[in-house]
Amino acid sequence: MGLAPRLTAPLTYALVLAAYLLDFVGGMLNLPEAVLDLSPFRHVAAVPVVGIDTSVTMAP
Repeated sequence: MGLAPRLTAPLTYALVLAAYLLDFVGGMLNLPEAVLDLSPFRHVAAVPVVGIDTSVTMAP
């Protein structure tokens, strides 16, 4: 950021795009798991893990 402040935003967006493409396209290309694990999107848990209970019970 100190050497090239104008490149901060484009570099950040490029890294996010590269990580997304690695996760998305890497699965289709049957890349090894070690390569796919480089993407931070592979480490995000699926939300919600448990179904949402929409029934509300009122205390008497």
